Amino acid sequence: MLDVAKISDALLLAEADRRINLKRWTADPLAFGRDVLPHHFRLPTSAGWHAEALRLLTQSVAPLKLAMHAPRGHAKSTLASLLVPLLATVLNRKHFLLLISNTHAQAVKFLQAIKYEWETNVALRAAAPQVTPNKDKWSDSDIELFRDGRLCHKLLALGSGHQLRGLKFLQWRPDLVVIDDGEDDEMVRSDLRRLAYQEWFDNVVLKV
Repeated sequence: MLDVAKISDALLLAEADRRINLKRWTADPLAFGRDVLPHHFRLPTSAGWHAEALRLLTQSVAPLKLAMHAPRGHAKSTLASLLVPLLATVLNRKHFLLLISNTHAQAVKFLQAIKYEWETNVALRAAAPQVTPNKDKWSDSDIELFRDGRLCHKLLALGSGHQLRGLKFLQWRPDLVVIDDGEDDEMVRSDLRRLAYQEWFDNVVLKV
C-alpha cells in the first residue's frame, strides 16, 4: 500500500535539494558542469580561466560581449556552447538562444549536443523537471522547450553571415548569442572574406 505522506515528504525534500543546487550552480557554474555533465568534465580540476570565463558569461547583469581565445582542447566549446546554454535554460535566465558557427552544419552539431542532453541526461531533467521538450519543434537546427507546460525557450543553430535582424520567439528577441568557431581556415586567408565577416559581425551580430 502506498504511503502518500512519505511520498509527499520525499518530493518536498527532493525539491528543497534542487533549489539548493540551483543557488549553488548560480554562484559556481563549474559545479553545474561537474554535477550534471560529468561525462564532459572528467578531469579532477579545470583550467584556471574556466571559472572566470563562466562567471563573466553567466553572472553579468549588464549586456555583455565576451570573446574567448584558447588553444584547441581547452573546453571552449564545452563551456560556451554546451554548459552556458543549458545552465541559462535551467535557471530560466535566457529564452531565445542563437548558436552560430562558420557553417550551418557545424552549428547544428553544437545544438545536437544540447538536444542529446535533454533527451538522455537524467541529472539534467532532475535539475529542471518543469522543463520539457516540445516534440513538435525538435529538429536538427531548431528546438523549443516548455516550462510548466508553456513555451519558454528556443535554441536556433545558424551559420556565419546569416540574417539575424527581425528574429523573434514569442515575446523575446535573441537574448544569448554564442559564436563558436565563426571563421574557418579558408576565410582567414582571404582579405575580402575577412572584411565581409567583420562587417556582418559589427553591423548585424553586435546590434542583436
